Amino acid sequence: MSKNEGFKFKKEHSLEERKNESNRILKEYKDRIPVICEVAPDSVLPPLKKTKYLVAYDMTINQFEFLIRRNLELTKESALYLLTPKGFSLVGNKTMLDAYNNHKDKNDNFFYLYCDCEITMG
Repeated sequence: MSKNEGFKFKKEHSLEERKNESNRILKEYKDRIPVICEVAPDSVLPPLKKTKYLVAYDMTINQFEFLIRRNLELTKESALYLLTPKGFSLVGNKTMLDAYNNHKDKNDNFFYLYCDCEITMG
């Protein structure tokens, strides 16, 4: 499986359903953004317990990464990566709003991310 196969969320919901849902979310929660985060295909990570998130504009990438790390129950030896569908790695103290504005899906206004890890020893 490759990242080009797409997100499970997109396969399970039509474009119209996704647009309607993101529009409802953006209208109802003016200080939040809709995020879909799935484990990358070919990853050794277990499936996420939850893949749909309503994230505050001012949450940082680091804070979101911590949330995903906790969801996956990763050990400190595991490096977690958040990747856009085009392969950009998100890191740091940039806000989720900044990342959303740069990488949201132009068709349905969801912000899609893959998470992946690298196991390190030492």
